[in-house]
Amino acid sequence: MSQFDNETNQIWREVHEDQARARAARKVKNLEVLAASTIPYETRNDGDVVLIRARGYPIVDFWPSMNKWAVSGRYMMGNAESLIAWLKKKAFGISEARKP
Repeated sequence: MSQFDNETNQIWREVHEDQARARAARKVKNLEVLAASTIPYETRNDGDVVLIRARGYPIVDFWPSMNKWAVSGRYMMGNAESLIAWLKKKAFGISEARKP
């Protein structure tokens, strides 16, 4: 193996480690936002998956580390704040006023 291969491998290893740290930070932030909301949910796989199955809300699977959720087979991108706003709009017709 050449020196170039070793350097390339090291760079990719660092990239993967950085991505793992970013996913962990997103997961913590999104779970904190959900916990502060009034939306009932349950977590699976140590918080890797959040299930929203409460009456009056659409059925949603949310992956907090990826900023992605699924509803009826459609995948949507967004953090917990955008998920909560979307849920309020769908469940209650509430849209938060945008500030100028």
